[in-house]
Amino acid sequence: MSGILYEEPAMLMRQELREPALYNSLLDAIGAGCTKPKAISEHAGVDHNSVGAYLKTLQSSGLIERTVPFGDNPASSRKGLWGFRDPFFAYWYRFVSPATALIETGTAQAAARYATSSEVFSTYVGHQFESICLQWLLRQCRQGRIDFSPTSYGRWWGNDSEARTQADIDIVMADSLHRTVLLGECKWRNSINETEVIETLKRREKLISTKGRRSYYFFTKNPPASSTRDKSNLDPSLTIVDAATMLAGQNEPHS
Repeated sequence: MSGILYEEPAMLMRQELREPALYNSLLDAIGAGCTKPKAISEHAGVDHNSVGAYLKTLQSSGLIERTVPFGDNPASSRKGLWGFRDPFFAYWYRFVSPATALIETGTAQAAARYATSSEVFSTYVGHQFESICLQWLLRQCRQGRIDFSPTSYGRWWGNDSEARTQADIDIVMADSLHRTVLLGECKWRNSINETEVIETLKRREKLISTKGRRSYYFFTKNPPASSTRDKSNLDPSLTIVDAATMLAGQNEPHS
């Protein structure tokens, strides 16, 4: 309760919005994992016919954003998902807001231990890692360290009819000037089947309709196994980047 930023979201709601309680309930819904207007309105107890206008107000404030699968038209896509744009608010409404009763009764440490040791926290960190990886790629492109000029980028999700399952690709970037498409997978896990992840990423390239030569980036929490590194050295289309290399600002990934 005495934390420096504990009151920040509530203060912003009161200062910037006419109905802070209503908007706070919408942000609570998004923090709880609701991503579509119907689910958000039901969780927040807001009329479904008016929730769209409220979400757009929050979007204009820079707190949330609506994303669509890479290649979809944002104006017509029916696959749009709402989520936090600001990482601080994403964390606050996912972990702090649900625990305010505990925090205000002096048991904040117990709430913090529970939140950060749960699978939900690992999922949250994984999503943030995806954002960090995308920003790293864009920075590498701007600095000329990657021969790629991104004219569009995002994330893709949808149906994989061949595998008969829902699928997603964490990062999709297109360079229309050189007809190149970059596909990225981000895994913030201590233990993964690296070969399987790479094979799945390459198999899903057909789900992206944009034409062009493919290149693949695999972002990992830990340095790749030596066997995976050896395979990547033989594959010029594949680059592997671990978190330590990326966050330290080094420019020599495993490729």
